[in-house]
Amino acid sequence: MDTITLRSVNIASQQLGLYGISDAIELTESSELENNITHPRYPGRWKVLPVEYKHGKKKYDKCDEAQVMAQGICLEEQYGIHLYMGAVFYFETRNREYIEFTSELRQFTIQSAERMHELYRSRELPEVADKRRCKNCSLKDICMPELRQLPSVKNYLKKNLDEEAS
Repeated sequence: MDTITLRSVNIASQQLGLYGISDAIELTESSELENNITHPRYPGRWKVLPVEYKHGKKKYDKCDEAQVMAQGICLEEQYGIHLYMGAVFYFETRNREYIEFTSELRQFTIQSAERMHELYRSRELPEVADKRRCKNCSLKDICMPELRQLPSVKNYLKKNLDEEAS
């Protein structure tokens, strides 16, 4: 048994203020004594690789890399290890992309999580950067990007009440 794939593992990070369920975590047998984990169902020591699955193809920005980095941070915090990479598998291209967990990617991911919490606290709704990407987004029903195209309630009422008053 060289590699074990764990699916739908609950992960969380207090540092990032995030929790979720991973797509997959691959465990590879390791003879090293440090920076790996033990698993109650599988004897031995295991190196950890978070793997994210995406329907499409590689994006032009760092969102997929940041997502797998966030999963890495969760696993590091939960197991007291340090991860150097993760992976993203793109179904459209059938390509697995290995993502190096650089200090720049870590910082970007931490800042993104902080910004998300700021937006939540302020109740701001950020602009949708690329509406084409909304079509396959798992958060589309929560985010409801189509509502951003409608006039504000205030402007709608002002326009319609002013017309009736004339």
